[in-house]
Amino acid sequence: MREFAAAYGEWSHRHGGWRWQKLHVAAAHVGFAWDGASHRAIKDCRATRAVWRYLCRSAIRAADAGADRRSGG
Repeated sequence: MREFAAAYGEWSHRHGGWRWQKLHVAAAHVGFAWDGASHRAIKDCRATRAVWRYLCRSAIRAADAGADRRSGG
């Protein structure tokens, strides 16, 4: 959740850092649709995978945008 917390962008003045979110909040943010109840091991794994893939795609897009800016394209 450390990586997702920064992407979500909710600051915690109390902790002086990005506020961690619950898995269901992160999953909803990335568009993951729960198949039944949450907090079953396999379903939590799938939700976590969806969040991680979202973060990886976001990082790739940011890197590509940075390369475009540096190359003038």
